[in-house]
Amino acid sequence: MPTLSVGEAVRRCEGIFGADTLIVCDFDGTLARRNADPWAARILPTAQRALRRLAGTSGIRLAFLSGRAVADLAERTRVGNALYLGDHGAERAHAAPGFRSNSLEIEYAPAPQDAVDMAAHLVVHVPAQIDEEWLAVEHKSASVAFHFRQATDLEDARRRVRGAVDDHDPRGVMVRVPGARSLELRYKGAPTKATAMMTLVEAGRASAVLALGDDRNDAAAWRAVRDASAGTGLKVRAVAVAGYADVTADVAPLADLVLASPDEAARFLLGLSMMVRPGG
Repeated sequence: MPTLSVGEAVRRCEGIFGADTLIVCDFDGTLARRNADPWAARILPTAQRALRRLAGTSGIRLAFLSGRAVADLAERTRVGNALYLGDHGAERAHAAPGFRSNSLEIEYAPAPQDAVDMAAHLVVHVPAQIDEEWLAVEHKSASVAFHFRQATDLEDARRRVRGAVDDHDPRGVMVRVPGARSLELRYKGAPTKATAMMTLVEAGRASAVLALGDDRNDAAAWRAVRDASAGTGLKVRAVAVAGYADVTADVAPLADLVLASPDEAARFLLGLSMMVRPGG
């Protein structure tokens, strides 16, 4: 599917706002430019301004749905009056206007103790075995992600990370979830973006869903909503942010609209925010 201009994408979303419009946004590669250092990612100011306006509008529910932990996601996003779903939905917290990320009350999905223990074990022992500056470790409630975005040889890094994980989790307590430049370890039956999205839709009996994302997990969530809402009249607009070749190949075909980059997505959100009146 070809990318659209911002103006055309906004035009195609006219009429999306109704009694309960749910807006769900991914973070990395969607609201923030992808960064070789995962800890350097920041929301684009234009996107933040637009989302704050949308979050203050009656009839709109705003949610952020990311693989990042809630506390990390909220600190990088800083948009109040929104729901934060981290670790693909395993963590959740509501942020009031003017919130502070270190004061959020975070709820955690129940997780098997052996997975919690194994995640903590891998966080220590995989970096000790690899000991490379390019390895970034992201420890969440009951999962862990190893990022190797800064490695000069991605395939070698991928092989070494997978080998170290297999060495320290030979029984396969954790499910291996490979990414383009990462390996995530999650427990069997852990929440996914698809299950989290369906919970959001059902919680408020949404009249419309606008979802923005850039990876296969986002696309799986779009598919789940479409399949479940067939024949119900629910309006669904899935927006792929296609700044990279892997997005164009794997995610864009499943979207309703395709934007060229996070910068374009920010301008798109700003255009949508101009359609509404905050508080009304």
